[in-house]
Amino acid sequence: MSFMNFTPEINVNNESLNEQHRRIFKTLNILFRSISRNESSSDIRTLFENFVCNFLRHTIYEEKIINNMPDPLCENHIDDHAMFLGRMTGYMESFENEEYVSYSVMLNFINNWFINHIITFDQSI
Repeated sequence: MSFMNFTPEINVNNESLNEQHRRIFKTLNILFRSISRNESSSDIRTLFENFVCNFLRHTIYEEKIINNMPDPLCENHIDDHAMFLGRMTGYMESFENEEYVSYSVMLNFINNWFINHIITFDQSI
């Protein structure tokens, strides 16, 4: 069972970015399976942190590319990354403080944001 699938509709014109997106999707699918199997919150937290680290590496790489582009959307693109990372930081703090995290809300947000972000911003790279 997969949570996120890399489809032609979200393909971008940069194979390195496509590969990074595939890797992030794979990480999210592992997290989704862990949640679906009702694994320990410690295991889920570790997988979530792994996802955030992968996403942060991807963001650094992607922002190096877009900072060299004369694209008027660059600032919005970077702001979108910052908003997402802020939200992920909130989830990480909740995990750290052993507060309740609605996994379905978290996963739905990630899925919707990621697909929308790729279509809105990444496909213009």
